[in-house]
Amino acid sequence: ELREKETLLRKWSVLDFYPKDIFKHPYTKTKMGVIPQAVDNAYLEILKNSDLISVHEVYHTREEIGLLVTYPRKAQLEAKTELAKAHFSIVWYAFEEAPSIELKKNLETQKAVVEAKKKVLDDLQEEKDLLRKLQLSAEVTYNELQKEQAKNELVNGQHVFVLQGWLTTRAVDDVEVQLKEKLGEGEYVFLPLEIAEEEYEEVPTVLENNAFLQPFENLTEMYGLPKYGELDPTPYTAPFYLAFFGMMAADLGYGALLWLGTFIMLKFFHFDKGMKRNLKFFHLLSYPVMIWGIIFGSAFGADLPFQPLSLSNDLITIMILSIIFGVIQIMVGLSLGAYSNLKKKAYADAYTSHLGWLAIITGIILYVLGSMVLNISWIATIGSSIAIIAAVAIVVVTVLTSENKWGGLASGLYNLYGISGYVADVVSYTRLMALAVSGGSIASAFNMLVGFLPPVARFTAGIFLIVALQGLNIFLSFLGAYVHGLRLQFVEFFGKFYDGGGHALKPFKTYEKYVDMKQQKSE
Repeated sequence: ELREKETLLRKWSVLDFYPKDIFKHPYTKTKMGVIPQAVDNAYLEILKNSDLISVHEVYHTREEIGLLVTYPRKAQLEAKTELAKAHFSIVWYAFEEAPSIELKKNLETQKAVVEAKKKVLDDLQEEKDLLRKLQLSAEVTYNELQKEQAKNELVNGQHVFVLQGWLTTRAVDDVEVQLKEKLGEGEYVFLPLEIAEEEYEEVPTVLENNAFLQPFENLTEMYGLPKYGELDPTPYTAPFYLAFFGMMAADLGYGALLWLGTFIMLKFFHFDKGMKRNLKFFHLLSYPVMIWGIIFGSAFGADLPFQPLSLSNDLITIMILSIIFGVIQIMVGLSLGAYSNLKKKAYADAYTSHLGWLAIITGIILYVLGSMVLNISWIATIGSSIAIIAAVAIVVVTVLTSENKWGGLASGLYNLYGISGYVADVVSYTRLMALAVSGGSIASAFNMLVGFLPPVARFTAGIFLIVALQGLNIFLSFLGAYVHGLRLQFVEFFGKFYDGGGHALKPFKTYEKYVDMKQQKSE
């Protein structure tokens, strides 16, 4: 609040008198206010050219001009009309003395507040034991509140109560053991219930992955948790996201900095579980960034002595590699979609939406290999035959499974039009090459720019300049890789097999802001 007032007072601090003293003049009316800054000071000129209004400029900024305007009281209506044309806005002066005096008082008060804050922090440092007790008290209070809220969920009777809720499969045995230990046999009934298919929409979701995959659960949660019985995409998206992020941000130096920064924070600082999972996520991403940096022979935009692939000379090869990655991921997505449909016994959908397209894509790959790469005609013939038969089969299956055969024929033919969508999906993966090249080119351009400076400037101001420019490129490279990596997963990959729409299990839990709880399995 003091700083907001300081900002206002600094603007008007050139006034060494109390403004309200001149507001009360019997024959003139004076107002403090601002007008917008405009091209050629158009609004200011309106007031300066007025025969009624006297203008005193107090301050200028890029957005506004502060003014004192004075006009005769007997001509208030005409003056207000001219002020409105200039978009004049009144500033209410809510202080007791002149702006220059109020500013001095404000700065002294701020200094006193800062010193008081420092004293409080120093006192807290001396009361570490008390602080720890307060933190533990917060934990206990929250946990007691959770227990009281849990009581509202109980069906109570005079001699019995009933509690119904959700448990993960692996927690069932532990809970039963604990009930037996705490209550004793004959004092409770523990009844795990089978989930009926019509209840699937109500069942909450818990993702259960190993320590390596858990950081990538963020991606799944961002898109939407799987419904009960639906495939968890996390194990399948993690390797692709690692490879794609690394390829788009490829630089040995950038990856090393990301590794070092996340390693130091994880090793020497304490964070809550959510922040720790995010840091592990970016720590894992640092490895493919370094690996792809070695493959492209780049470190902070400088060429390494070895370059298996050059970002400047092997663009076609890198683009083909990007497309190959895309085709592989699309085929994996189609395979997972087919698996999900077969599991649900939706055999027709499994073929028309997934297996048929897998066959078509496989046929096209064989055709391209046979006719353009290997120059073996029989491979190309086999490939084209597979693609044609699979396409015809999509139409036939759609017709056979439709009540209206003509409608089924139209639907099957329209389904084949989806080939344009697959072409667009494959082309979308060229962004892997585009971002890799752009990041490397910008880093090289920054190095070149600093290299043009004279030797004295290069090793003085040039050091700060290159750090700032490379820091900017690191931020843009990681941001671009993060966002475009998400796009490839959510649109091109998840769209082939994953719906999402589940909701998370929200169990009664401990606070765990100041104390980390570890689960101990019952024996």
